[in-house]
Amino acid sequence: MVRRVKNPNKAQRRNKGSKKGGRSSSSASIPSRPTRVWQPGVDEIEEGEELQCDPSAYNSLHAFHVDWPCLSFDILRDSLGLVRSEFPYTAYLIAGTQAEKDSWNSIGIFK
Repeated sequence: MVRRVKNPNKAQRRNKGSKKGGRSSSSASIPSRPTRVWQPGVDEIEEGEELQCDPSAYNSLHAFHVDWPCLSFDILRDSLGLVRSEFPYTAYLIAGTQAEKDSWNSIGIFK
């Protein structure tokens, strides 16, 4: 996750305190802050900040959708080795859903 200031004008006013001289702030006058990686348990999210995903930080990023929440899942062992450093990366997961009705529950196996 990457930290970015959601509203830079608000953050600039808070950091500078009271303004003198009556100049209006513009986004061009805001010094650019380097992008930092957010570390859970170390960094706090300040008011006006939001976490945003930076896709350039990943070699491989995949998402999938299930119809109902899965309260449990497990990674299945395979014979492809522990250290996977070349594409294609492969992982097998199994998950059980928690649907509104018992008849809607399912077990999913994902590759």
